[in-house]
Amino acid sequence: MSLEKKIKSNYTNLFNKSDWKIFKLNADKYFESAALLKKKDFGKEKIILESLKNNDIRLQLRNKRKRLFIGLGSELLIKSFYLKSGFYINSVIEDKKNGKGKNAFKFSEICISDVQSEKTMNFNNLIQGLNEVDRKINNKKRGKVEINISNALNIAKVFRNKEAHVSTKWHKFDSNDYDEIEKGVKNMYKLWFNEDLQFQISFEISEKGEFKIE
Repeated sequence: MSLEKKIKSNYTNLFNKSDWKIFKLNADKYFESAALLKKKDFGKEKIILESLKNNDIRLQLRNKRKRLFIGLGSELLIKSFYLKSGFYINSVIEDKKNGKGKNAFKFSEICISDVQSEKTMNFNNLIQGLNEVDRKINNKKRGKVEINISNALNIAKVFRNKEAHVSTKWHKFDSNDYDEIEKGVKNMYKLWFNEDLQFQISFEISEKGEFKIE
C-alpha cells in the first residue's frame, strides 16, 4: 500500500444517519470561527509584504481564513442535513442509480454494496441534489430550495474552492455576499435542524461577530 493510500484509508467510511451529529458539530465550529476571528489572532506585530506596498496584511489573512471556514462549514452542514434526513453522502456507483435519482439517494433506495466507501459526493452535487431531497422527504412532484439557502451555498462553494487553492494579494469586498451567507446559514439551521441561530460575520469595523445557537 502506498503512503497516499495509507493516509486515505483513515478517511474511508460508509457514513450512516447517526453520523450527522459530528458533521454538524464541526460545521458549528467552522462558522463560529468565521464569525469571531479577529486580526489580532494573527499576532500583535504587523505582517509586512513589500509586494503589497509594505502594508500590514493581517486583515487579509484574517478575511481569507474567514472565507475558507465559511466554505468548509457550509459543506459539512449540508452533509449533516443529508445524513440526518436519511440520505447517502457517499457516492453511488453510476450504473447502480437506475433512475432513482441524480444526486440524492435515500439509504432505503440503494444497496450499501453499491456505494463507495472511499468517496463522498462533491459539494456542487450536494447543492444540486437539495431539490431531490426536498421532493423525496415531502413526497412532492417537484422539490424546492429557499433562494437564500441556494445563494449562500453557492457563494460558500466558491470561497471553499478558491481560498483552499490560491492566495491573492487583493479580494474585492462586497457586503451583499456576506449578507446572503448570514441569511442563508440562519435559514439552514432553522429549516434543517430547528435551531435559531444568531450569526454575524465581523468584516467591517462596525460589525461585531456573533455565533449563538438558541
